[in-house]
Amino acid sequence: MEWVGAVTGGAIISAQRTATGASRGTWLVDVRAPGGEVRELVLRHDTGDGPLSGSELTMGREAKLLKALYAAGIRAPQVVAVSGDGNSTLVVRVPGTSDYSGLTDDQREAVMTDFFTELARVHSLDIGPLDVDFRRPATPAENPLVDLDLWEGHFKTFRRSASSMPLVAWAFAWLRRNAPTNAERTSVCHGDCGPGNFLHHQGKVSAILDWEFSHFGDPMDDLGWVVWRAASMGEAFLTRHFERYGALAGVTVDWRRIRYYEIFVQVRMAVACLGALERRSGNMNAAIYFNVAPALEARIVSLIAHYEGVDLPPIALPEGSQGTIESEVADTLISDLSQVIIPSLTDDVVNQRAGGDLTLLMHLRAVDQRGAGLEMAELASLASLLGARPSSLADGWATLGKLVADAAGARHQQLLAHFHQTAAFHAALWPGIGNIMRAAA
Repeated sequence: MEWVGAVTGGAIISAQRTATGASRGTWLVDVRAPGGEVRELVLRHDTGDGPLSGSELTMGREAKLLKALYAAGIRAPQVVAVSGDGNSTLVVRVPGTSDYSGLTDDQREAVMTDFFTELARVHSLDIGPLDVDFRRPATPAENPLVDLDLWEGHFKTFRRSASSMPLVAWAFAWLRRNAPTNAERTSVCHGDCGPGNFLHHQGKVSAILDWEFSHFGDPMDDLGWVVWRAASMGEAFLTRHFERYGALAGVTVDWRRIRYYEIFVQVRMAVACLGALERRSGNMNAAIYFNVAPALEARIVSLIAHYEGVDLPPIALPEGSQGTIESEVADTLISDLSQVIIPSLTDDVVNQRAGGDLTLLMHLRAVDQRGAGLEMAELASLASLLGARPSSLADGWATLGKLVADAAGARHQQLLAHFHQTAAFHAALWPGIGNIMRAAA
């Protein structure tokens, strides 16, 4: 906080960390300026253990874009200062909330209408003069490839052995084979677009936030994010707003491309989860990433199958057991957390961490009761696919990863069926997925 005081020349009155912004630490800071007026600011800091830490998606890169967008009249945060190491950004706080729970249908309609109007303005910007550190696609066919290169490069730096790794490698290969080549325009893409990532106040968007995934690309990329973030609003609602957006932006809304980018959205999120788990520390709420990763496996497989017109059969899970004394211990802790401890917490950050710990206990109970049977079933599936039973799941995942990398387009249907089955196995060990997915969105 000393840096905030130094760059503003004022005295810090208060600094409150928020539970929002899973990728970076966020604080609401009030500063009393030398003249006596109070400045309401937001500090964002890369703590070094987030999903983007160590990648080229830095705070400095994002701040440079924010300055360009603000200068162009886009409702993006106004940058006050960027730290010398590029790990901290201070912006002006604007009125508004990202919460929709208290809105009426008419109020939600007004807010989303304004949001799509602003998104059309973002996508209509001339990217030529923008001074940002983004790779620029040379042709329409390069629009998806630029971001694919960035995210797959980040993914390949991971050393973590995890169930999601071979599936994500397979998904990247699929995205390359099926990348659309017919984008009408190259635009500034927000990269994580939709409800939850903008503030609204009195029926209007007051600021679009969280530009860390931003890049130059196909405008349909952002609509793929909106489909994910606004899924509860329904496809008819989105279709109507997409048509109006297309008229304002001067682009044709292509649902085939949107569905492609909807898959890419889930892959980006999976990479972010794996990255966070690889460099996690006590400062982060790792429960979010532990829970979301297996849920994303199932969603990626489901979306690819839907894109290809493939009907996936239901998966029969092995029977579980009552478990051992460990399940009884977990039940006691789960009861204490859910009925006594969490209801008494008033700090949002602490409450979120406690909720995450609750889901981790539910996972440990599921492992005790179902883990052995699910492991045997996955080893059997790997044996059928690989031609030999691996000595362990970790060895099986490593061998499968090489198979995917060496022959990404071959045996596609077998791989699709295998990943459909094992994604269901992995999700069964994380019974807290539903609550965590809602919190992450």
